[in-house]
Amino acid sequence: MKKRVVWSIFILLAFLSSACKSSQKEAYVQVAPFDESLMELPKLTVGTKGEFISYCGFNLSYNKEWLIPNWVAYELTKEETQGTASRKKQHFQADPNLDRCAENSDYSRSGYSRGHLAPAGDMKWDSCAMTNCFYLTNICPQDKDMNAGCWQTLEEKCRVWARRPEGSLLIVCGPLVRDTEKRIGRKGVVVPNGFFKAVLQKREMGYVGIGFLFPNKESHLPFSYYAVSIDDVERFTGFDLFHNLPDSIEDSVEAKFDYKDWGLIEPETTILEDANFLKGEQ
Repeated sequence: MKKRVVWSIFILLAFLSSACKSSQKEAYVQVAPFDESLMELPKLTVGTKGEFISYCGFNLSYNKEWLIPNWVAYELTKEETQGTASRKKQHFQADPNLDRCAENSDYSRSGYSRGHLAPAGDMKWDSCAMTNCFYLTNICPQDKDMNAGCWQTLEEKCRVWARRPEGSLLIVCGPLVRDTEKRIGRKGVVVPNGFFKAVLQKREMGYVGIGFLFPNKESHLPFSYYAVSIDDVERFTGFDLFHNLPDSIEDSVEAKFDYKDWGLIEPETTILEDANFLKGEQ
């Protein structure tokens, strides 16, 4: 499925933005109806603040108060797991089109990695997409070990799953913010307590989905420990994910998952049994 720029959304957003007061410009605008090609976009809860931005290769809701995205969503096809666009000449930068955005200096000497939400490894199919994914609107402060460990492992597994013959993946990911007290840099970039990712794929027997929850800290637990249902992700985030699915399919695919569908071994315990994580402690 090719990437799309939905002009109707831009037109409506431009009109609404010009008609609103400055305080209202911060409010996330849910434009409906979305067609199936935008199934990856979540429906936010009322009151969530964010600016919808459509980049080459992915879409996101950017929270200008937190200076991190609320979520990032995109489709990943088999073809897009391949490509020649290199990250070697890329550098992290503020989105020049935004009036308020995190800066590189906010991350310098902070002790946190600049963690991609839409990863560079998923954007090498196009040089524009590769450049866009290095905008700091697509970045969160991540624990260095978490970034190079379980988060990177999940990114790699998503590319493996996208190469299955059945079809592409729909991916939604973002931060879990339980409090906004911990910040870095002069501008005060919020450090998330954790991160989520939800994946949906249409296979021969129907849709299958899986979610993941990670604390923003070093961990050496088995990767499958972090796997949860999409309903669990929704409970932690307050987002309605893949809401354009027919209700009967959405209810079924989000309520449960099978480790074997994703080549995972069922663990003895899961992240949902971690009392500190449930309380939002890092």
